[in-house]
Amino acid sequence: FRLAYLSVNAVAIGGMLPVFASLPAMGTWPQSIIGFISKISYSMYLVHAIVLGLMLHNPMLSTGHYWLNMLLYGTATIAIASITYRCIEKPVLQYRDKHFAA
Repeated sequence: FRLAYLSVNAVAIGGMLPVFASLPAMGTWPQSIIGFISKISYSMYLVHAIVLGLMLHNPMLSTGHYWLNMLLYGTATIAIASITYRCIEKPVLQYRDKHFAA
């Protein structure tokens, strides 16, 4: 992995999300994917470094092929972030809204 490439890639994808979300002609499935990624984006931010560290320092998690590693990295990050969002972030936000509403 090239850390600089991953950082530039993340910024580029993050910068394009509002552009894609504002396109009305795309239909519903691209917007639902973008909406899902937007919901779990904070959890992705929290877990991506852990996933990357595990992949870089554990040879069993590396496939030896750059693009396959990128696919594995992205899939693992989204999967773990989804679980983190549903089990931690969402309940905490619901608790906050219920008990500390402005």
